Amino acid sequence: MVALAQINTLAEINRVRREVGATKDRALKSELGQFFTSSIVASFMAKMFDNNESHVKILDPGAGVGILTAAYIERLCKKKKKTREY
Repeated sequence: MVALAQINTLAEINRVRREVGATKDRALKSELGQFFTSSIVASFMAKMFDNNESHVKILDPGAGVGILTAAYIERLCKKKKKTREY
């Protein structure tokens, strides 16, 4: 596992979110119902999960850049939980 000090995935995803958001017209995004979650909101939502389980499965219903999953995985890594990809 790569140490969080070496890579800040949440910050990188947030940068991509801002870049993509800046390329589209605000009215078009509103018409499409397209809104990207900020890293602050994603981190807040990640804190809502109960991390007492020894085995956790994640299904991210988002269709964006993956910031909700990244926020939760970052939280698990900070708590030193083992992660495994399926």
